Amino acid sequence: MAKNFLALLKSRSTCYDFGTRDVAGKDLLKILEAARWSPSFLNLQPWEFVVVRDRKNVNEMMKAAYYGMYHFREFKNLPPLVVAIVLKKKYWESQFGYPNRDKPGIFEAYLSIAMPAMNMALQAEELGIASTMLNVNAASSAK
Repeated sequence: MAKNFLALLKSRSTCYDFGTRDVAGKDLLKILEAARWSPSFLNLQPWEFVVVRDRKNVNEMMKAAYYGMYHFREFKNLPPLVVAIVLKKKYWESQFGYPNRDKPGIFEAYLSIAMPAMNMALQAEELGIASTMLNVNAASSAK
């Protein structure tokens, strides 16, 4: 039975201990669908979602990631997969088809990519899948 929205918000928490259970393909598609329906500044949808399942690549991504003061070394296990939200810079470096409006800035960029992150976390929670929102160290992300 579906939870009401406020109960869903209250039940979501950040996971620091990932299990070994894989995420089913149908569940991943639901999570990505929730991300796809996210609002964004001027409806630019400036994101790409990259699903990473390869253990070596997941490990490298987790080493580059952090959440506040937590770094990879605090996580006990690798997650079964990572969904990276990649910001398309072209939307923030030009007017991109909106000559009569203000140029989107970095604030709008971060606000826009936060929306699918939250939608994915909430959809995962509804499916009983733990999640964590991580950031990437700028120096590490260049690799």
